[in-house]
Amino acid sequence: MADELFLPAERAFYRTGFGYADYNTPTIYTNQSRYGISISAPSFVFRLLEEDDTVSIISYSERAWDDHQDVLVVQKRDIGHAWSWPATARPEEQSSLIT
Repeated sequence: MADELFLPAERAFYRTGFGYADYNTPTIYTNQSRYGISISAPSFVFRLLEEDDTVSIISYSERAWDDHQDVLVVQKRDIGHAWSWPATARPEEQSSLIT
């Protein structure tokens, strides 16, 4: 990507923690109208995830794939099914927790 095409993404990244730059080329992907590159600060991503109380962050590794892509593992939280146990309950106490 030419530097002048990347500048808007870089400026947005330093201002907000997220930036996107379109490649401005016809895409081979027929179900999308745009294709480009995005950059995001870990703090930007974590702020978004903190707003969602239905997920837990399991792992985060910088530059884990091919030495340039970060890897974030997020898990959907249990929303109160009958078989979820409090993390503090000892196995001998769990039988009394069944409702």
